[in-house]
Amino acid sequence: TIGASLNAVGLGESAASLLPLAPSSTSAAWAARGFAVAVTVGLVGVNAAGVKWVVRLQLALLAVLLAAVLDFLLGSFANWRHPVGFAGYSAGVLSNNTFPPSNHGYHVDNDSVNGFFTVLGVFFPTITGVMSGVNMCADLRDPKRNIPLGSLCAIGASCLLYLTFAMVLGATCYRQALLTDYAIAQKVSLLGPLFLCGLYVSALSAALGGMSGACRILSAIAADTKLAFMEPLAVRKFSVQVPVYSLLTVASISLLFILIGNVNLLGPIVAMPFLLTYAAVNYAYFALAMSFDLEQRQRRRFDAAKSVTTAAARPETAGDLAGNRQRALSRSSDLDKLFPAERRRNGSAASVKSSASPDKQQQAVPPSPSAILDKSTARYASLSNRWVSLATAIACLAVMFATRWEYALAAVLLLAALHLYLGRAYPGAAPGITA
Repeated sequence: TIGASLNAVGLGESAASLLPLAPSSTSAAWAARGFAVAVTVGLVGVNAAGVKWVVRLQLALLAVLLAAVLDFLLGSFANWRHPVGFAGYSAGVLSNNTFPPSNHGYHVDNDSVNGFFTVLGVFFPTITGVMSGVNMCADLRDPKRNIPLGSLCAIGASCLLYLTFAMVLGATCYRQALLTDYAIAQKVSLLGPLFLCGLYVSALSAALGGMSGACRILSAIAADTKLAFMEPLAVRKFSVQVPVYSLLTVASISLLFILIGNVNLLGPIVAMPFLLTYAAVNYAYFALAMSFDLEQRQRRRFDAAKSVTTAAARPETAGDLAGNRQRALSRSSDLDKLFPAERRRNGSAASVKSSASPDKQQQAVPPSPSAILDKSTARYASLSNRWVSLATAIACLAVMFATRWEYALAAVLLLAALHLYLGRAYPGAAPGITA
């Protein structure tokens, strides 16, 4: 939700710079907020029309964005305006921009030096748009295939575009222009107005995706937890099933943060929950992979116990093998707490058979499919590795605290408070697939 505010504010600040106002004046700040509020209200209308209109608008915005990127690349080769700060492709300029300045940071408006992690905190939210497809999983035709493939394509395309812009600007513009002129990319492009259209379209697309995803996530949480005060947020209205109350809640919070701050203030705030989410998802895969190993180990144990039980049916070996079966079942009793379904299917089957008719046996031990599925056979599935995921989770937490430790601490404490509250307010929630 705050990410949508960030993109709307970014669009508003850029649009306000076109007005005859002093950049640092109060009038310019309120003009930027006015543009951002207007954008947010307009996006609420698009989301209220349904997910089909969200996708249609995103496709139209994508066409404009691609035209703006092409305009930028052509301008880097044949810029007829020769703006201040633009030198054209030069090995000397590229070499000078490759390494950090002598003070390993830079000053903005006579403010304190900004280092790597400070800049990362502001820049990081710009890449979080790759989550848009995941956020709309309920509206996807084949989520199991669409989410990983779409996310990887989004990450690849974003990475290519960001590296292209960084390399082109670094090879054609002087360092001072890159540090002080926020409109330098527009000046490099062949047609400035077309690049501005692409810039605004990019902000609109990101804000639209953030708002659309946020209201659907909030609605899903309200539907799953069934907490009394959140029940209205799960309500979907109209034929297109729009979570109206969730949308209005998201829009209200977005408008509140638009009135609070600017891009540099909102950037690190937005980065924290995303980094925390990525850390949680990576750790979840690590935990899932370890649980899968435990499940397989426990299944082999029950299979061994079952074979012992079968052999025990022979009179001559019943006395010796009864004790072996008991020892086989008790070796890893802690695993039974993780996978009780396996115990019901295997461990208790013998007792059910001895005391129930065939019809009642089927009712007493309901069939239960394996909780944890094998990894997908797609090519990209081979890139999944539990130890890489664990290392990435730790890296995300480290980046959080290196960027703004106070924001990171607040995010972690908020997550802990939510966890404790939901555990007490809704103890009947499913504890996870391993149970």
